[in-house]
Amino acid sequence: MNNINTVNKHIMLLFIILAIAASFVHSGFSRANSAAFNYGPSGIQDAVVAQNPIIIAQNKKNASPTKVLKFWITAYSSTIDQTDDTPFITASGSYVKDGVAAANILPFGTKFKLPEIFGDQVFVVEDRMHPRFQNRIDIWFANREEAADFGKKWTKVEIL
Repeated sequence: MNNINTVNKHIMLLFIILAIAASFVHSGFSRANSAAFNYGPSGIQDAVVAQNPIIIAQNKKNASPTKVLKFWITAYSSTIDQTDDTPFITASGSYVKDGVAAANILPFGTKFKLPEIFGDQVFVVEDRMHPRFQNRIDIWFANREEAADFGKKWTKVEIL
C-alpha cells in the first residue's frame, strides 16, 4: 500500500509541475517573445534590442530572420581629424574601402544593409567610433566632401 501512495504522490507532483509550466507558456512568457533573451546569430547586444524597435522580416533567399533596427547613420572619410593617426586602417586592422562601416554597438564583421539609402549594398562593421557614439553607424566615404554631403540620417538597418 505504501508503494501505491508513493506512486500517487509522484504523479500528483508531476501534474503540479506541468500545470505551472503550462501557466508560464499561456501567460506569454517564452524565450522567443522576451527581449531579455533576444540573442541572435549576429551577436547583437541586449542594449540594441532595448533601444530599438525590432521588426522580424523573412529573408526570401535563405528563410532566416533578418533583424531590422533603427540607427542614426553618419559618414566619415580618411582624414586625421575624423580618425586617428592611421586614417586608412580600421580598428579591426583592415584597410578602408567601399562598404566599410564604424559602429560601437555592433561586433566586428557584422554585415548589414541600409535599404532606404543604399538599396542592396552590403556594409561590414570594421571600425569603431568615439565611445560617446553608441546608437550610431558611420559609413566610410572616399573623400571628405561626399561624407559632409551625406549628413546624418535616421533609417532602418537590416542586420544580416
